Amino acid sequence: MIGSPESVFNRPPRGGLLICSVNWVGDTIMALPAAQQLRARFPDMRIVVLARPTVTPLWSMSPVPDAVWPYPKGGTAIWQAARTVHAGHFSTAYVLPHSLRSALPAVLGRVPERIGTPGPLRRALMTRVVHPRPSGLRSNQTYEYLDLMAPWAADAPPPRPLLHLPGSAREDAKRLLGDGAGPWIGLIPGAARGPAKRWPAPRFAAVGRRLAADGFGRVVVLGTAAEAALCAEVADACGPSAISTAGRTDFPTWAALLSLCRLAIANDSGGMHLAAALGVPVVGIFGATDPSRTAPLSRGRWLQAPGVAGRRDIARDDRRARAALEAISVDEVYGAARDLLAESEDWWSSGRPCS
Repeated sequence: MIGSPESVFNRPPRGGLLICSVNWVGDTIMALPAAQQLRARFPDMRIVVLARPTVTPLWSMSPVPDAVWPYPKGGTAIWQAARTVHAGHFSTAYVLPHSLRSALPAVLGRVPERIGTPGPLRRALMTRVVHPRPSGLRSNQTYEYLDLMAPWAADAPPPRPLLHLPGSAREDAKRLLGDGAGPWIGLIPGAARGPAKRWPAPRFAAVGRRLAADGFGRVVVLGTAAEAALCAEVADACGPSAISTAGRTDFPTWAALLSLCRLAIANDSGGMHLAAALGVPVVGIFGATDPSRTAPLSRGRWLQAPGVAGRRDIARDDRRARAALEAISVDEVYGAARDLLAESEDWWSSGRPCS
């Protein structure tokens, strides 16, 4: 049965609220404004997030959840998650991913109200199916999550994603960068989706060298442990003053490093969204993906090759996506970075938003 909005949102929930999280950093950050609106609507409700280990540190930096439960591992993970959910006595579950599997913990855990988007075989598992309403600015994925979790606020400008950086992470970041060094330009050459979302590493290095040579700042290359070799390659090619911190940080320290940058240049990736959420101006490089769908709703420049019809999902090594990325030149990215730095100078000097 598909419930009406009134049956869900116009009466106080009877118990705790469960958010079944998406699995990628960028998607999670796009979901934060809706989660924040949910918290604002129900300030005294218990809100718990069920999330994969890839994004549990991110949810732990959000002011929304009272608890973040890691999704279990192994062949019985769904049953373990369902037992945990059942013991939590939730009244409502918001299932953010589109997959059938993501809905099962809430179904098997007997959460009475289950709200989610359409998906294969999911209609019978949801008590309310929310259809996205993409048009104009609302094409951005952020609005999909607002429709799902906070329809009362879905047509208002979304709030900025809020992330609280631990003091220890800030101190670790400063030690990695060195006292008195900088200002810093952050390069994020990786993307969890693989080569189909990665602008060529030599071009990242070429932009970094030019920005450093023109006095805009020193280069710090950021990424995950899995991207350490890629980031070291870019840092080495940028020159002796550049450093790479990939593989040397936990998630909060990675975020703290980004917060110290005056500009970030990134692929369409979680790092791009993380920088934007921290108030850092961003140049985002898009290949076959669609900036109107997945770019942050923040200060930035979103570059895409002309004539490319953006897609939401692409294969890891999609040939057309790689060709689209290679069509974006070093001059284009450098020019976007230079212009954004010039526009941001007064804003930077007067103090930018920071969590």
